[in-house]
Amino acid sequence: MTELSYMDRLANLDGLLWELGQAYDKPVFEDTYVLSGLLSKFKLAFDLSWKLMKDILVQRYGIVDWPKGSPREAIEQAAYNGIIEDDARWNEMRLMRNELSHSYNAEFATGCALKVLDEWIPFLQAFGRDINAKASAWQKEGR
Repeated sequence: MTELSYMDRLANLDGLLWELGQAYDKPVFEDTYVLSGLLSKFKLAFDLSWKLMKDILVQRYGIVDWPKGSPREAIEQAAYNGIIEDDARWNEMRLMRNELSHSYNAEFATGCALKVLDEWIPFLQAFGRDINAKASAWQKEGR
């Protein structure tokens, strides 16, 4: 399997964030299929985000001496190195993503969907804009 560059992963995240933004026009709470699709896309967006952080840390910063398979470690390293600012929010999102992966409770899923729509989509979109701006600056610097 070929390793993605952080720019490839960022392009994938941008497309997924656009798709997540379309959720506001969908019957999320009337259709369980749409609800599960929203939550699946949210989990994927979170996973792409922390892996993007990891890629940037390795490919841009040359930081390789940490457990790269751990979202918690990637978030911690990204915050320490100034890639992200609010590691507490990222860890809150990580915990919800983990619970969603192991819970089949409809009431819990509905509560998570509300949080995804109200908080996490805008948060992830802001992250996408910020990382795109940083990547653009890096390219201008020639790094």
